Amino acid sequence: IVEPWPAKMNDSHRQQFAELGYVAFEGVFNTAEIAAARLALTELTHRLMQAARRGEGEVKLARPGTTRNYAGPRVVAPAGGCAIHFEVGVEPLELSDDEAENCFRKLHGYENEHPTFQALVADARIQGFLGGLIGQEVLLKDVMALSKPPFIGSEKPWHQDNAYFNYLPLELVGTAWIALDDATTDNGCMHLLPGQHKR
Repeated sequence: IVEPWPAKMNDSHRQQFAELGYVAFEGVFNTAEIAAARLALTELTHRLMQAARRGEGEVKLARPGTTRNYAGPRVVAPAGGCAIHFEVGVEPLELSDDEAENCFRKLHGYENEHPTFQALVADARIQGFLGGLIGQEVLLKDVMALSKPPFIGSEKPWHQDNAYFNYLPLELVGTAWIALDDATTDNGCMHLLPGQHKR
């Protein structure tokens, strides 16, 4: 069930989150805000790739035995933390900035790398709403941009985010998922299994 952004959370949202494990809204951010986030991703990707080509960043290979989603190389920012993940077989330094932007799998740890993201993670439409759902002040664990470019990329299998976190109690861990492109059943939108967070 996807409803228009309500601006204020009510008891039915809290009940749905407790029972189904999610709430979903359209129109949380306007067109200009989404365009700014997309542009910030472009600027950050280009900056990281240019730094790596200058030898200021680092290309790290996956550890031996790593499979599937994490088996490809990563371009890591000069100060560490922020990184772009690529698929197996991709040679990042052979890509142009635009090519890199159009074929990375994941970008993570970038919340302090661009003013747009600094504002986004602190936005009351994210922090306030999540805080209201879990009943506590929100602390940021991580940010990531998952890219699903056409014709490349391994499947992102069914999973629970909590399997990757080392935080308890699990019911106080939440994720804000923001689509920067149209996410439809035709192009591979997010799928959820209602209530499975309880298992």
